[in-house]
Amino acid sequence: MKRLVICGKNAIACKATEYTFDVITIHGLDLRLGTIPVAGDNGVDTWQPSLRQVSNQLGLPTYPSLSSASLTHDDILVSLEYDKVIRPTDLNHARAFNIHFSNLPKYRGCLTSVWPIRNGEKQAGATLHELTPGIDDGPIVDQVLFDVPEFMTAFDLYRSYIAYGYELYKRNLEKIASGDYVARTQDSSLAGYYKRSSVNFSELELPPFDQPAAQLRAYVQSLMFEPYQLPVFHGKRVVECDVLVWDIGKESLPPPAQAVIEDSEHAVVSCLDGYLRLRFHPEKA
Repeated sequence: MKRLVICGKNAIACKATEYTFDVITIHGLDLRLGTIPVAGDNGVDTWQPSLRQVSNQLGLPTYPSLSSASLTHDDILVSLEYDKVIRPTDLNHARAFNIHFSNLPKYRGCLTSVWPIRNGEKQAGATLHELTPGIDDGPIVDQVLFDVPEFMTAFDLYRSYIAYGYELYKRNLEKIASGDYVARTQDSSLAGYYKRSSVNFSELELPPFDQPAAQLRAYVQSLMFEPYQLPVFHGKRVVECDVLVWDIGKESLPPPAQAVIEDSEHAVVSCLDGYLRLRFHPEKA
């Protein structure tokens, strides 16, 4: 019997596993479901649900690694936030897919919740593509795009990826199970790539304020991912960031980086062309 194996973690892998289980049960499909949770998944929910726990509750087989799953050419693998490089030798000719959190070919690689915010992108997406030896460069099966409003933080964007990525999985499950789909080659001339090392998350103090306010706001919000980190201003963690839109004229601005208001709850800081308003976490960092 053909297997569909989901490898990965977090909400998207859990939701996809539960959905697939229900589809197989309701339709009586000749398809076995299994999972490969990441090594750090100990079966306990944190701010993210545990794929191992979901698999145990559903009575699904779990495999400690890709190699131990012993995939064959009849099987299907779907990677959903899996944290290891998947090599062709691990697949044994099984068909393999990945949902990448970006509008490929843009933003291949890591930190796709950070760089679109920091770069002021107006649109992002989730992409279902075939797995190839390269990094996120496989032919695209399907893609969904969505707007990125200027008030969106990195954490907001990540949660949008999960929501849209899950919908992308649902609408393509039957196609990838049957192989009845047409994939298109990515245009590598449009590709962009960021390494994990492209952002140093140990340095969270905000940069000099001698920049445009909108640019600074994007930088601040690109670091707002509260389960892991928040940007810091004068030792206080920032949870909200706004640009004051009142047009006062540049000649009336104080020098950049001057805090014209600062208390335990918020600050208003002058920038190159306006003011940035920061609200702090109720507890100091």
